[in-house]
Amino acid sequence: MKKNIIFLGSTGFLGYPILKKIRSKNNIIQINSLPTNKKNIINIKNFKRKIHILEKFKPEIIIDLGWSGIPNYSLENSFTNLKNKIFFYENILKIKTIKKIIITGTCYEYENKNKTCIEHDKVSYNHNLSWAKLSTFNFLEQKCSELKINLIWLRIFYAYGSGQRNVSLIPHIINSIKSNIEPSLRNLDHKNDFIHKDDIANLIKILIRKNIKSGPYNVGTGKSISVRDICNLIYKIFDIKMPSFENSYNKKINFVANITKIVKATNWKPKILLNEKVLKKIINDGT
Repeated sequence: MKKNIIFLGSTGFLGYPILKKIRSKNNIIQINSLPTNKKNIINIKNFKRKIHILEKFKPEIIIDLGWSGIPNYSLENSFTNLKNKIFFYENILKIKTIKKIIITGTCYEYENKNKTCIEHDKVSYNHNLSWAKLSTFNFLEQKCSELKINLIWLRIFYAYGSGQRNVSLIPHIINSIKSNIEPSLRNLDHKNDFIHKDDIANLIKILIRKNIKSGPYNVGTGKSISVRDICNLIYKIFDIKMPSFENSYNKKINFVANITKIVKATNWKPKILLNEKVLKKIINDGT
């Protein structure tokens, strides 16, 4: 049976592959920042005036990947996003048919970023983004508890894939090589957990149908790869010798998601590992 879904952030790097994956089997109203005349898309600035349309739609699920201004992580932009989230949910949750919210947090919420993180690990409000995200979570956790709404908070680790922002690691290296310049890399020995956007899309598809307990869930692969190894793979694909980069940051970081909780709850497992074949596809797709 088709679900009635309100989808925020459906045009973004993560949102679009999710939209493609779920739109044929669900009824979806998109809410984004783009001007439009389409009946199934509402501009976020106009959503309160069009709340009657959403009430008539009788949404069951909200998928929320919206966060404006990325990669602007300033206090001002983070505070603006927090205020907008509170305003949106204070209004949208007046619709009584909503039973589930699937929303993205960030791995930056964790205080210790040099370990395999589990959901009950200590979080930190010291970064503008983590402060705004955690404040959003705290607000929604209380609100959803009162209204008996299922809140699924996805702490996504290092998402990648075709169409990523140019400032992100993989497109930065690829574009630098294409431009015959040396990429700006400082932390060559940092290891992070990279999760492909298509794996995230497959998880969202499962979460629409499957009921799991409210709370935060890590979304990663459970494995890490270093900046150096990613760089080596990309230079190998281009058949160019990798430069001897000066590593200006000597501390080694290994930041990984423990994904036991989400795997047990959904039977989902990531299928795409960051390797030469996947990187070739990203390059062929034009990053």
